[in-house]
Amino acid sequence: MAKKTRAQRKKQTQRAMSSPNQAPIKEAQVGDVSDVVEAAEEAVDPAVAAAEAERAEREAAAEEARKLSEREAKQRAKLVEREKRASKRAEAKRGRKERRGPKFMWKLVDYIKNVRTEMKRVTWPTRPEVGRMSLVVIFALVFFGILIYIVDSAVTPVLYALSGLGG
Repeated sequence: MAKKTRAQRKKQTQRAMSSPNQAPIKEAQVGDVSDVVEAAEEAVDPAVAAAEAERAEREAAAEEARKLSEREAKQRAKLVEREKRASKRAEAKRGRKERRGPKFMWKLVDYIKNVRTEMKRVTWPTRPEVGRMSLVVIFALVFFGILIYIVDSAVTPVLYALSGLGG
């Protein structure tokens, strides 16, 4: 079968669309499949193409809006962080200006405040735990006291004998 020009294929498609009994598929069974594909591509409804283009535009707009909102969120977060830092600086300046009197007194007051906050964080042992730890300390003191006494009793006569002082 000879290759048809674009104009011939277009006429053929128009004839096929105008007469419902004669479909391009019947020709495809006999002729070239590429002709049928091209005819189908040309016969695509313009409304479908417009809807497809509109959908693509909407998707692009939504993607652009999402990117814009991400940028805005980052910018807002930076702005909030800057405001926090500025308020901390302003608060620190106010704290410095309000303080009157000797500097060492304010250092002492700050120290006591810090001690109080640290003491609140301490995990205090229970009464039975304190009793057990105290017994361990007492036994360790007795053990090392006896050990030092034994070592001292053994070393002292040797040192007296070596030094010649007698004893």
